[in-house]
Amino acid sequence: MHGRGVHFPAARQVAWEDVSFDPARLGPTEVLIETHYTLISAGTEVAMYSGLEAGLVSFPCRPGYTHIGRVTHLGSDVKGIQAGDLLFSYAHHASHTVLDTSRAFFLKVPDGLDPKTALFVRLAAVSITAPTIASFTLGDWVVVFGLGLVGNLAAQLFQLAGASVIGVDLADRRLEAAGHCGIAHTVNPRRHDVKEVVMTLTSGRGTDLVIDAIGSTECVMTGLDLLRRGGQILLIGLVREPSTHLASEVLRQVFLKWATIKSSWEWQIPQRGSEQVRTSIESNSHVLFGMLQDGRLRVADLISHTIRPDQIQDAYEGLLNRKDEYWGVVIDWTGT
Repeated sequence: MHGRGVHFPAARQVAWEDVSFDPARLGPTEVLIETHYTLISAGTEVAMYSGLEAGLVSFPCRPGYTHIGRVTHLGSDVKGIQAGDLLFSYAHHASHTVLDTSRAFFLKVPDGLDPKTALFVRLAAVSITAPTIASFTLGDWVVVFGLGLVGNLAAQLFQLAGASVIGVDLADRRLEAAGHCGIAHTVNPRRHDVKEVVMTLTSGRGTDLVIDAIGSTECVMTGLDLLRRGGQILLIGLVREPSTHLASEVLRQVFLKWATIKSSWEWQIPQRGSEQVRTSIESNSHVLFGMLQDGRLRVADLISHTIRPDQIQDAYEGLLNRKDEYWGVVIDWTGT
């Protein structure tokens, strides 16, 4: 059996490699999966593509973030999976993949859930870390900087948990998508003063929480100015680019605002749950599958493009340079 997969030989280069699979040679705990859809991460993957992950990722490398595919063949000791099952995993962008079920993270896609919708559980699992670790109550105000996939989903999750959310982004189409997803208040800083909007909506008190879903020191500094005394800033995005702000400026503002800054890095949560571990990526993902299935979490407007595999480099360039056009790119592998 032959297939093909994507790799980055160097920064801003996409190449294809041929791969071969022999179902008869699968390991005892391995399954062979025929890919249906993958989704590009506009944060981690685009940073890899552009070279911003230097030190964390070296070239050549194989990108991939969230993957949905159908099991076609199984190893002799695979348990709880049958040929024909639809699996969600973190596999690479490729027409086929071999998954070792004893090591890799995967979940069965619930019956009846659209596969393209199921892709978003990975991004939502990143987003849900923030409301999981935040201290807030019903009616608290939350400002979310960045309404790409992770920021939009974080805004939706905070709103579903009873918070009042204000989304901030420079791209009008992302603001429109947020509105279609039910986010009540959105601001474009190019046209409105964010602090003025926040202070008006909060009756001059300031916001209780600031979420940086971009990885921007500038957003953190702006967020500190918007924050009420004793509020929190949660970091979902990783700061990858140098800033002109001195650490002393940030620390001074944190001190004067009696503020708390927390990392919301999802990998600090255990991957699998147990009786002793109630909150895990696995348990969060099951919750999110349910929210996607019943429509509480809306993702239809988060797909800006559905492409064929041969269009993938154009998609990476679009996500890098045309953020007002590209934000959620699904790759359709069916028929390849």
